Amino acid sequence: MRQGRWYIIFILLLTSFTTDYPKMPEVGETAPDFSIRSVSGDTLKLSSYLGNYIFLDFWASWCAPCRAKHQKLKVVYDSLNGKLMNDSSQFIIISLSLDTDSLMWVNGIKREKLIWPDHGCDLQRWKSPVVKKFGISYLPYNFLIDPEGKIIDKGMSADEIEKGCLALLEITGPR
Repeated sequence: MRQGRWYIIFILLLTSFTTDYPKMPEVGETAPDFSIRSVSGDTLKLSSYLGNYIFLDFWASWCAPCRAKHQKLKVVYDSLNGKLMNDSSQFIIISLSLDTDSLMWVNGIKREKLIWPDHGCDLQRWKSPVVKKFGISYLPYNFLIDPEGKIIDKGMSADEIEKGCLALLEITGPR
């Protein structure tokens, strides 16, 4: 009985430290809009990409598993970049970094050869408003968002990224 009591106390303490993060949006819900500084210094806003399939990639230059997933993401980008779907949408990747040093962020993009143009970072790591809106508590993490802004998948593994995103061509068909 004592062990059970300590377990309950531990869980209550653990959850009390995580209450400042909103719940992660679920599949079927609308992805929260955000604005963040892009690598070019402009503002990157999720809502300006609606009408397209969006792969939202949370990563950091210091995250080895993130870099491993990027290898699959590059294959997907090469396969889908510039192709219009039947509904006239395109496939867009938006990579959001949790780096706190802009030089490490930019060098990470170059080192990993992340050739898609849409990269954002506010240099606040876990305190970032975007990270909090999406309930991100570990890296890497991702969301696949449909043209209406609804989340259609999340937390995809490297293999699921390739299979799931390339399946968009089968579902919508290339134009």
